[in-house]
Amino acid sequence: MQEFRQRRANKASVPRVLMRMAGAALLLFLTFTAARATYGMYGRFSGASSHNAASTAKQSELESELARLKDSVGELQSERGVEEALRERYGLARPGEGEIRIVRQAPLRGGEEPGFLERVWNRLFVW
Repeated sequence: MQEFRQRRANKASVPRVLMRMAGAALLLFLTFTAARATYGMYGRFSGASSHNAASTAKQSELESELARLKDSVGELQSERGVEEALRERYGLARPGEGEIRIVRQAPLRGGEEPGFLERVWNRLFVW
């Protein structure tokens, strides 16, 4: 009779073990799924944060550009501002005005004439 009870106990424990294994597998699957979802949300929040910083920088850049353009428009509303813009952009001059070119020469050392090699060098490399 003890043998019968022992077999019956063994048969009853197999479904319990299988149920426990299935429950453990289910818990493992749920844990993996939750961890993956958490990592995905972290990536999205991180991306949103970097996009927010970039858009804030772009906004401040555009605001400074707007202020510069408003100043430019204010200058172009006067006749003097228009004249200055035309002179700067197209190189225009009034009648009678000329161009002045300033050419700088290398100073001589103590009033001496440059040596032969120095003169050849200066003639080869003129800038």
